[in-house]
Amino acid sequence: MIMLSKGLFSFLLLFVTIQETHAQDAPKGHLMNVTELTIIPGHDLQFQEGIKAWKNCYLENKGEWKWRVWRKDQGEGSVYVLASDMANWGDMDLTDDSGNKCANLARQMINQHIEKSNNQVTRFLPEVSANVAMEDEVIGVNRFYLNMENGHKFFALIKEVEALVAKAEGSLQHYWYSWQTAGPGTPNYHVVTPFKNYAAMDSHKSVWAIIEASVGKEKRDEMQQVYRSSVKESDYSTYKLMKDISHTGKE
Repeated sequence: MIMLSKGLFSFLLLFVTIQETHAQDAPKGHLMNVTELTIIPGHDLQFQEGIKAWKNCYLENKGEWKWRVWRKDQGEGSVYVLASDMANWGDMDLTDDSGNKCANLARQMINQHIEKSNNQVTRFLPEVSANVAMEDEVIGVNRFYLNMENGHKFFALIKEVEALVAKAEGSLQHYWYSWQTAGPGTPNYHVVTPFKNYAAMDSHKSVWAIIEASVGKEKRDEMQQVYRSSVKESDYSTYKLMKDISHTGKE
């Protein structure tokens, strides 16, 4: 008999509640496979050269898979994120003959430079996200870890926040994702804010400043209280697109 700890059971219960909320209220967007790769110290160059070699092999074999590699700017170690979109879960049943032809390159030139990896699946949330393809090469990523007591209030708050931002700015500005696979230590949501370059961050308007200008300080404070009561913790990092080791189909 499998025994669940109280903490793990609570986490799974919150995860199921979030999925049910989206199933009832929100249109389904595409899935995104996200793999975080921590590189062995001093092996960045070898890792990048290995990806380049694999990419050349894959394209020479007429591979059609598209992916993006982002380098994390902050935090411990050298971290890259490999992101690729899937229309649905059934895509995981597909085989990639072009990739199979280059498998030896991956084993010989990439895998040996990776210290550890973590793979998860997220789902795009179109009702609160910009409806244009993101082409910027710098992004800020906020991750949100919800609490059991009030976590169910978070998505309703986000819908209200994004509606106000869209009204003030003329359109939805961010890209929201709900995590479909999870475990202790993984977030429930993340949001991507695109930037043309790092300098664009200097003139970026904060969401709370936009809301205060739109509906006043009292309403902003009320919304912030809902946020604080539903989020256990959050983190923020910036990432740079590594174009030479990505394949977006626009090279």
